[in-house]
Amino acid sequence: MADVEANQTDDRRAAVTAIDPDPSASSSHPDDPGLAALRAPLSSAMTSLYARTLNWRVEEPYHLLNGRVNSRWDWGGGRSTQEIVGELRSVLAADPKLKAEFEANLATDPKFAANPSARMRWFYQRSPYYDDRYLLYPVGIER
Repeated sequence: MADVEANQTDDRRAAVTAIDPDPSASSSHPDDPGLAALRAPLSSAMTSLYARTLNWRVEEPYHLLNGRVNSRWDWGGGRSTQEIVGELRSVLAADPKLKAEFEANLATDPKFAANPSARMRWFYQRSPYYDDRYLLYPVGIER
């Protein structure tokens, strides 16, 4: 019987490449193959539900995930910078050790000080929501 050693691989840098169906488009939004396979049966099921159960005839073609409706939806833009900065100030005020570490990084690392994304990532990595095992997959190696 072979010994199996459990290892983990960090797959964050793995690149997925495919042929772009519309290379001249300003952005690429290829269909999800799983969703594409479900569009017809789900659309038929919804049309049937409307007609048989609700006694309502669908006048136009039923479009699952209708792009026209979806594009008009206000998805919001997340939280404003002012909200985030205010919350981070509160976090730093409540934790003097964290504040000292943050200020030391700002003073000693000019790239960190100049990069808002790096600073947000720094806070996120120290938050209770950070998952250091994200995208790590178990791999068995036979020897």
